[in-house]
Amino acid sequence: MFGWASLKIGKIGPIEINIHATWLVIFGLLVYWLRTGYIAENAPDLSTSTSWTVAAISALLLFVSVLAHELAHSFVGLRYGLPIKKITLFIFGGVAHMEEEPKSPGVEFRMALAGPLASLIIATFAGLIRFILFDFDAESPAGLVLQYVAYANAMLAIFNLVPGFPLDGGRVLRSVLWKITGNFVKATRAAAMAGRVFGLALVFIGVTLSVAAEAPGFLWLVFVGTFIERLAFFGSYRVSRMGEGVKVGGLMTRDVKTVPGDTTLGDAAREYFITGFNAYPVKEDNRITGILSRADIASVPKEEWDETSVADAMTPWDKMVVALPAESGRVAFGRMLQTGVGRMIVVENGRMVGIITRTDLMIALSGGRR
Repeated sequence: MFGWASLKIGKIGPIEINIHATWLVIFGLLVYWLRTGYIAENAPDLSTSTSWTVAAISALLLFVSVLAHELAHSFVGLRYGLPIKKITLFIFGGVAHMEEEPKSPGVEFRMALAGPLASLIIATFAGLIRFILFDFDAESPAGLVLQYVAYANAMLAIFNLVPGFPLDGGRVLRSVLWKITGNFVKATRAAAMAGRVFGLALVFIGVTLSVAAEAPGFLWLVFVGTFIERLAFFGSYRVSRMGEGVKVGGLMTRDVKTVPGDTTLGDAAREYFITGFNAYPVKEDNRITGILSRADIASVPKEEWDETSVADAMTPWDKMVVALPAESGRVAFGRMLQTGVGRMIVVENGRMVGIITRTDLMIALSGGRR
């Protein structure tokens, strides 16, 4: 959605950081607003050069704060095995690009809260430093910067905790509904409906205040509300259509890499799990006998990895979550979410014919391109 006009600025760990063209626009507007509004009101006696410098630094620190917010989401996701390779900062904030949906309500809940928690921590520290070091010196340049960082991060956290998808609060709501109902699709629809209502409410408020107060600045709420409402709509539509009209056999990967059963866990971790894949079929005597996941490896103490074989740690064939070539992708996707797996072996006549992943289904939704 945002990649066509993005500029890569670096990497933090495995995550690529990009800036969307729209963010450059809002950055310039933010610097101007800080200089003519926030700084002019709080420190009118600052020199012109100092005022613009404070405005630019404050805007850059907001950029860093939004990035920290998204990194908090991303690192929690990576902790639970979700492939997150890129963050894009754009006009209304940032987005972490997930190649898979969270595997369970608990993972969704933890990921969703990580961002607002990071913003609240930044706001608290910036506020404490502001008043400890600068007391109530309203015209101190450093104090102005810290005060803005504290305020902006507090607002970032509060706004994102609104219980409407795709905001963080909406993802918390989805995780709770998912836990209660056991149905990811229904939970997404309900959270997205709350997000659409919130977005439309912002549009109404923005239009009303702009007309009643004759203040065009409130039209900003219209843009934000429209953006949230559209994201909520497409988020619900995407999940509802996930895998619709396609069969597992048409999406699965037939050329599947397998792990020999006599491989040690240490070798498997070093040779196979250095990629983004979370599970591999295990092959013994020319037949598939199970599947080895990151969770299977993690269940064995690390000091025992080099003495434990893959066959001893794997999930055996009779306990695997599998799919059939003829079943719909939507059904397979629902089974993945309910069981918390990211890859399923596709079985026909008692033998493996391929493997299907959540990413396969996501791609199918976006047009079927593999």
